[in-house]
Amino acid sequence: MEHGDITVITVTAEDTQYQATYTIVFNYQQSPYSYLEGIYQDEVLLEGFRPDSFLYDVVLPYGTIEHPQFTAKLGKEGQTLSVDTFFTEIDERMLTTYRFSVTAPDPMFSSEYDVRVIVAYNDNCLLQSLNVRGNLIEGFHPDTTNYTLVYPIGTDSTELATIEDIQAIAEDANATVEIKANGVNFTIQVNAQDGEHARVYTIEQIILLSSNTRLQAIHVDGVLLREFDPEVLEYTYYVSDVQPEVIATAEDSTSNIDY
Repeated sequence: MEHGDITVITVTAEDTQYQATYTIVFNYQQSPYSYLEGIYQDEVLLEGFRPDSFLYDVVLPYGTIEHPQFTAKLGKEGQTLSVDTFFTEIDERMLTTYRFSVTAPDPMFSSEYDVRVIVAYNDNCLLQSLNVRGNLIEGFHPDTTNYTLVYPIGTDSTELATIEDIQAIAEDANATVEIKANGVNFTIQVNAQDGEHARVYTIEQIILLSSNTRLQAIHVDGVLLREFDPEVLEYTYYVSDVQPEVIATAEDSTSNIDY
């Protein structure tokens, strides 16, 4: 028996003048099931798919140009499927919605599944260059985050670099760069476009300190010690019972002399 088959019953009265006709139409009960068995991304079941879950978000890696292929598998024989695509611009990115519309064998029942696809923001938080007074800092590499500027002995603190002397350029034009001074040192923070990734670079400034411990002269009661030599560390000086005045002068004026 096929769907829609008809059985006709005819009743004829005894007098053969009257008849009654009964008609029975046989229809199969149609299924209301309108769920999908699966949605697939490049033939791989979409992560987290459930037949009774109707919204999925897919974030593609930054730089993706071509979308993967999204397909659906019907959950029951007799269902019908249609696919539509919608585009929405969000923060200068294109959100693509793939809508899978499923109609059950009983056309009174249907379901819609939306797969929303967007390309991720860039997570690059590296510097392209780090300059001090117009020159690339020595040893620069995007993966190296700590740098030291070393100044010669005797350099005045006014000669150190200031925040205006620091220029930092991010690899990604959409990243932001923040330069802050901490005393004579600096931190450079690069914030990626995605708002989640960041990297901090540091610049430390050091003025070398003198290691010179030599004396320039030793005077005893105002007279230069006989045969004084900065390389000679021991001397004998004969005195009376009066304590002489000893004055030593260092070669380096920053040295500290204790008696």
